[in-house]
Amino acid sequence: MSTRNAYNRHYKENQPNSLQGPPTWSLTDRDVTSQNVVSGGVTTLTPDGTGTLATGQTDVIVGNLVYTDSSGNIRKAIANNVSTSRPVGVAINNASAGETVKYITNVRVHMTAASSLIEGAPSSFTPNTKYYLSQTTAGKWDSTPDTTTSGKIVVPCGYATNNYYVYIEIQPLLVV
Repeated sequence: MSTRNAYNRHYKENQPNSLQGPPTWSLTDRDVTSQNVVSGGVTTLTPDGTGTLATGQTDVIVGNLVYTDSSGNIRKAIANNVSTSRPVGVAINNASAGETVKYITNVRVHMTAASSLIEGAPSSFTPNTKYYLSQTTAGKWDSTPDTTTSGKIVVPCGYATNNYYVYIEIQPLLVV
């Protein structure tokens, strides 16, 4: 059985019987099992990246969307200009300015601080809803971005599978 990586996902080849046609490819356990759930910043997974939270930034909490600035520092992402609208992932630990931020993507993340993470401060995520990078508050999620005003930036970032679990799948930004 062989494995491949594509689009930051891990796939394995499945072919139970070589006489039954070509193989199929399935996501590996890293991308589909409950062992891949980040909860409260505790995870056995290797983060996709780390960096130092930039000086002057407010604290990052588990679930904030973050990007890497031109100096290599971590900052909270916000969809108000192109340079800050390219999240590299979701923070999986709490950090203050000068501390290390670990981030991850393409996983299901358990986020209990929904009111601190979503525009409008709802008590939980809405199941079966797409979420986007906030256009108004750094690091936050938004389920209703402005998609009609010319020049606005829209960045799809994930999908709520229930009230507290969001599957992180950051997509390229779109300028309206």
